[in-house]
Amino acid sequence: MSSPIRRAIDGLRSMILKSLIRSVDDTTKLQLVEVTLLSSDDQEDIERVQEYGMTSNPPLESEAVVVQCAGASDNLVCLKVDSAAYRILDLSTGEVCFYSMHGQTIKLDASGNTVFNGGDYGVARVGHATTSDGVIDKAFFAFLNQVAASLTTLTNTPHTPPESLTCQISEGSSKVKIDG
Repeated sequence: MSSPIRRAIDGLRSMILKSLIRSVDDTTKLQLVEVTLLSSDDQEDIERVQEYGMTSNPPLESEAVVVQCAGASDNLVCLKVDSAAYRILDLSTGEVCFYSMHGQTIKLDASGNTVFNGGDYGVARVGHATTSDGVIDKAFFAFLNQVAASLTTLTNTPHTPPESLTCQISEGSSKVKIDG
């Protein structure tokens, strides 16, 4: 004999289903997925509810959690999807990483930096110092060399362009104030 609490818990268990993504339709307002429920047959056209401001098209065979609304097996909603094959590992507490199966990453690290693809280049913010040189910004330094050559020709005085510039971000992403 089971108690009402035990029956309620058993009912909840049957409403939360683990599944695998079989196909994704990313053309509708709410993404539709086809899943193989690990407890039964395939189900099609299940709405996938995602977080506001973030969206993804998960690789096939990703793991998903599907919920039966009001306990009805024909009223399913996909709530969570993850792909163990591509998930980024070893994040520190509080860190966030956006990633794709193609290797691109944007990591918000514990030091407050935004790191792209695991490289050294982060996002510069207003007030940050930044250094540019001929390796980083070839077109700009080619322009500086042309200006120096023109000034040398006009004034008959040698003008040597700088090898690097230290700047400070003043606003936006394309305006800088040259410090030196």
